[in-house]
Order: sequence, then structure tokens, then C-alpha cells
Amino acid sequence: MAELLVFGAGYTGVAIARAAMAHGLSVAVTSRGPRKLPDGAALVAFVDAGAALSAARYVVSTAAPGEAGDPVLAAWGDDLRAARLNWMGYLSTTGVYGDRGGGWVDEDTAPAPGAARSVRRVAAEAAWHEAAAGRPLDICRLAGIYGPGRSALDDVRGGRARRVLAPGHAFGRIHRDDIAAGVVAALRRPAAGTRVLNFAD
Repeated sequence: MAELLVFGAGYTGVAIARAAMAHGLSVAVTSRGPRKLPDGAALVAFVDAGAALSAARYVVSTAAPGEAGDPVLAAWGDDLRAARLNWMGYLSTTGVYGDRGGGWVDEDTAPAPGAARSVRRVAAEAAWHEAAAGRPLDICRLAGIYGPGRSALDDVRGGRARRVLAPGHAFGRIHRDDIAAGVVAALRRPAAGTRVLNFAD
């Protein structure tokens, strides 16, 4: 069975799987439907993740919370708490900091979410902290994700470009492959308890 279980076979989850495999880890990735994964990664149906979770030593969730809460914890919270994990990761968003009027934030800045989805993210972070029960957990707060196929130039080429008129608004971004590299670096050097890591260019 795989050492790393990635919940979510989307754009970022697949990149994390690829980066982890490049560092010699065996990887399983959950999905609710068919997905193309890097060669050597195991695809696990989300509903069948229990066996993969019990065998894993590392787990990272890329799943966004809905109005009902975090989907991974709702389905697999008890199994997650019982698993013998050396590290847990949860991908969140820098949106939890809210509008700071151009001011700086860092990992010690208290969240002040304004949007409903950011409020849900703060609640999900707290739920993951509780589920970790003192084990190493990294909450990775991501800026806006871009990368191959998802850049401003790709939007221009694809006819999807639009002007964003937001005077005084600054946009934070992070490349998908930098997220993957950061997640692998974090799991290879876990810290005791819960650690917050901001990922932004």
C-alpha cells in the first residue's frame, strides 16, 4: 500500500502525487470519478479510501469544504483519527485572512474571513486541527493557483481573458508546482503539533 494518500485527484493533488513520487514515496490518490494520474500512482475511489488510509504514513487533503463541512472528515474522520500517521496536510486558502487593505500578513496573523467560503475554510482548519490530536499537521494556506494551462496567457490564447478593474486590490498567486514542492518539503520535515504555512509567490 502507498505511503502517501492524497485526497483529491484535481489539478493540485495530481501535482503533489507527482512530486512525492519523484522523492521516492509511493502514492495513492482518491477520486470520485476516473482520473489520469502519474505512472505508478494508485487511484482509489473516495468511497474505498479506508484501506489506503490505514496503510498510509502521510495524508494530504486538497478537498474544499462545503456548506455541510469538510467532506474528508465527514466520510473518514474516525479512520483518520485511528490511522498511524507521521504527518497530515490540509490545503486551505489565504482568503482566511480577509481584506487587509493592502497590509501584510504572515503565519502568525489571525484569520478574519469575510466571504462565506473563507469562513468555511477556517472551520475546516479547526476541524483538521482537532482530528490531528497533537500529531504533526500542516495547514497550507494557498494564494490563487496558476500553472500549466491556468495562466493569464492561457486565458488570452483560449479567449477567456477578462479585465479585472479593482483599484488598490493586490492579487496573490502561487504556482501549482511550487505548492507540490512545498507540500513534499513539509511532510519530509514535520513539526510537532499544528503549523501554518503560507504559500504565495
